[in-house]
Amino acid sequence: MAQIRLSWVLRLYGLTDRFMFHKILTERINGYYMTRSTGGIKGLPTALRQRLKVLGNNIRLARKRRRLTMQDLADRMFVTRKTLKRLEDGDPGTSIGVMASALLVLGLEDDLTRVADPQNDTIGNALDRDHHERTRRTRKPAGKRVDLNF
Repeated sequence: MAQIRLSWVLRLYGLTDRFMFHKILTERINGYYMTRSTGGIKGLPTALRQRLKVLGNNIRLARKRRRLTMQDLADRMFVTRKTLKRLEDGDPGTSIGVMASALLVLGLEDDLTRVADPQNDTIGNALDRDHHERTRRTRKPAGKRVDLNF
């Protein structure tokens, strides 16, 4: 990729401010837009944040056991090294697609199917059983039948 001199781009867009150059460069040249932080991430319970950190540490450990550098794994996942770092740190803003990609590259994608497995959902199974018992049809006694043959 050819290097673009800062002065050329500044002249091209008629800018004098480096901040505006950065904004134009990120938005127009690369087509990359920064995402806004969501309020839901900050409201996560502490226990859930700790579990995300444990998950990130597990991914880091699996990467190190396979003797992969962060850059190698990030290249295989088609993400940046910074995104992989956020995943390994347990950042709640990292997408589930990035996590699924990491598990696929590490050969752990089968673990992803066990995340919300209906057979392991004890509360959901109990509620479903209770609902089934309440709405189960009962047959009427076979006593008096009406003959509809004419």
